[in-house]
Amino acid sequence: MDSVAQGKKIYTVSEITGQIHSTLESNFSFIWVTGEISNFSKPSSGHIYFSLKDKKALINAVMFKNQQKNLKFEPKNGTEITGFGRISVYPPRGSYQIIFEFLEPKGIGSIRMDFEEIKKKLLNEGLFDEKHKKRLPFLPAKIALITSPTGAALRDMMKVIKKRFPKIEVMLCPVSVQGEKAHLEIIDAVNDINTLNDIDIIIIARGGGSFEDLNPFNSEELARTVFNSKIPVISGVGHETDFTIIDFVSDLRAPTPTAAAEYAVPSVNDIINTLNVYKKRLLNTFSNNIAVKKHKLNNFEKRLKDPKKDIEEKRLFVDEKTMLLEKRLKRRIQDQRKSINTLKSSLKLKKLDLVYSLKKESLLSSKRDLIKNFEKIVYKKNYEFDKRFSMLFELNPFEILKRGYSITRNPHTKKIITSVISDVKEKDEIEVVLKDGTMICVVKNIN
Repeated sequence: MDSVAQGKKIYTVSEITGQIHSTLESNFSFIWVTGEISNFSKPSSGHIYFSLKDKKALINAVMFKNQQKNLKFEPKNGTEITGFGRISVYPPRGSYQIIFEFLEPKGIGSIRMDFEEIKKKLLNEGLFDEKHKKRLPFLPAKIALITSPTGAALRDMMKVIKKRFPKIEVMLCPVSVQGEKAHLEIIDAVNDINTLNDIDIIIIARGGGSFEDLNPFNSEELARTVFNSKIPVISGVGHETDFTIIDFVSDLRAPTPTAAAEYAVPSVNDIINTLNVYKKRLLNTFSNNIAVKKHKLNNFEKRLKDPKKDIEEKRLFVDEKTMLLEKRLKRRIQDQRKSINTLKSSLKLKKLDLVYSLKKESLLSSKRDLIKNFEKIVYKKNYEFDKRFSMLFELNPFEILKRGYSITRNPHTKKIITSVISDVKEKDEIEVVLKDGTMICVVKNIN
């Protein structure tokens, strides 16, 4: 026997069981399977054990306690089911079994498998991507409701719309929301609405129901129609825990029809409250800015003198100094003359010519010095005057006007207009001062 096995790979029972375990779990990680329940048991642990069989084979199965909370029926022997689970090997017995994550009666299973296939297909094509979602208008003028005309969903949505914004127009597109041909009616309604130019939002809605009841909304054709709609679509199908294919392709999924109406229509009271808050903030900001500007303007007015008045004052100052200098010069000359005359009378006749000549030369020298000093003083004062005049000239409002600015004032009182709120109203006459003249204008509108 040893000679026959020599050179061959010899597996232990654990090794072969382990490889079978790996092969099964890698190739059948999660699968859908259908069959009939037999040998059903539920021990005190809360787990359920059973066999799943068809006409030719049988496989063991288990569903642990934590997964049973989503069961919507009571499993028992003879029940045909469809389940979702994974293949596992139990090494101590060398047997394999299915560990179920989800179970449901057989009829629903095929619907759910179709649902998953369509969902996966459309997902891979990118129809669920957020980049394709159209933005809803903030305040739609007209909404189209695609729903049953007799269902509670319609009443609930109309109640919400009229409460939140009564003036929004609503167009009802009555369709069947259950049955084999319901999805075709919904497709026709979506296409018809897209031919209109006055619809802002489409809501497709129906109330709650079983997974089978909601199956029309899992149609691939309907999903593509919703995706291609030029008008934004809100889906409000079933309850919050229900999901259909159009929920993934619509521009917005609402958990209920009522929520769909709330998403589509803003509350007029909320809008008014928000606008009042913004209005209050705007007025406060505007008032604060006006106060700051007035304060700055007052400071500028205090610091800025009238250029004409300042120039006149400087001219008077120069004239006064000039007259004072002339007066002093004349007095000096008179004093010198008196001194000369006194000297002439006291000098002897023989020295008179010499003394006169010397005094005359001294007088002329003094005159030249006085004139020179006077010219320096006048030059200095003229320089200061020109410098101050240049500074005042730059502050002259009329020079500012040459750069494109203007002064707006009351044509009668000549008061400067600084506020559109307190100083002027519509149809008032105003005077606009430009660089080369003035204009009389009439206020047409105040913003």
